[in-house]
Amino acid sequence: MKSVRLVFVIAALGTAIGLIFWIAGQPQGDRTRLLNGQNSGAGEVDPAALKLALVPERDIFEQRQRYQVLAEYLSSAIDQPIRLMTLNTYDRVLSEMAQGHIDAAFVGSMVAVLAHDRLRVQVLVNPRLPNDVTTYRGVVFVKADSPIQSVQQLRGLQIAGVPATTAGDLYPIYLMHEKGLLQVADAPKMRWVGTHDDVIYEVIEGNVDAGACKNLRLNAWEAEHGKDKIRRLATGDPVPNNALIVRGDLPAARVQALRSALIEMHETEPGRIALAKFGAKQFEPCGIEQYQPIYRMTQAIGPAWKQLGIDGAPPKPVDVTTPTTGDEP
Repeated sequence: MKSVRLVFVIAALGTAIGLIFWIAGQPQGDRTRLLNGQNSGAGEVDPAALKLALVPERDIFEQRQRYQVLAEYLSSAIDQPIRLMTLNTYDRVLSEMAQGHIDAAFVGSMVAVLAHDRLRVQVLVNPRLPNDVTTYRGVVFVKADSPIQSVQQLRGLQIAGVPATTAGDLYPIYLMHEKGLLQVADAPKMRWVGTHDDVIYEVIEGNVDAGACKNLRLNAWEAEHGKDKIRRLATGDPVPNNALIVRGDLPAARVQALRSALIEMHETEPGRIALAKFGAKQFEPCGIEQYQPIYRMTQAIGPAWKQLGIDGAPPKPVDVTTPTTGDEP
């Protein structure tokens, strides 16, 4: 346990120090935008640039490096500057897109559904990972040595999660609703943290009794630290991995150029190099019809939607047929 805690502490300290030096190296204007959760890209903002947003779900620098490679490739492919922007929450993505401050964003499945429902965005593509995965699942888990053996035993306990996400918010609320745990006096309590990796940390450190996060992040953690430290209690249905959404009023020609550039990346050597650095095999078409598990869960929980901490009404179902997607192993 001490070694695991030391790894987390060193990683957090390294990230903090790196952030300080990185911000210090930015032009003054960019430092301000970064600290306000809006930056990226050095220098003055090109008004013709396509503004592409993302929300950290892991180490911010590792994630930004991956998307910077993608942004540089796309900028060349569509002959348009791309400004990569880091927003600190998914709520910010919705609000900034509603105000026209961003044109596109890579978002999780819950935000894609909300953005489609409220802003009429288009869902364009999502990545196929090197292991042929295009989806993820929500997982509720505990430490391997926890006395908790079932979801029902979470009564009166605390679960770490990530707000406005499928895996870390909607799925655990849905699961507790299905198990009858929301209707009892000692219902489990959600403890909100910033990222899926933070959820894992809170569980491993014993700060919470259980956690809810993306199985892909949990798999990655286990690959590094071993599979004998965590035990899964429940796993949800697959939903599309982080997809690219674009504003509904974006010119059709720009949308088509962006879609084509991404889908055709794997057909050229420069594209394959960029994909390898990004961590994907290729990009594939993705549409709102692939998000049916989310609509089913939001409908099933009814009034419990308010417990998700998301402002406004739940998304309205769309009447479509769900196509086959590449599920994770």
